[in-house]
Amino acid sequence: MVDVDEWLARLAATPGPPRLALIDDAVMSTLAGRKASGRSESLRIAALAFVAALGLGVVSTGLSVGHAQGGRAAFYAGTAAAMAPSTLLLGRS
Repeated sequence: MVDVDEWLARLAATPGPPRLALIDDAVMSTLAGRKASGRSESLRIAALAFVAALGLGVVSTGLSVGHAQGGRAAFYAGTAAAMAPSTLLLGRS
């Protein structure tokens, strides 16, 4: 049977690969490069989204059929509401 504690102690005592120590610098330099090039790309995408939204707003306003007209009001102040529970239970209309 393998003693897990002994195996883990041997594993901890072995040195890691030398290239592993360089991974932090490589990752950070890659992220810095992407961040610098990503700003201009993000700005272009935001500008394109702004222009598209503005164009959609202008087109949808131009395509409106006519002037808006208000309908009849469903509830007049001072009168009993036709669908109120008290009105329905008492049978008033």
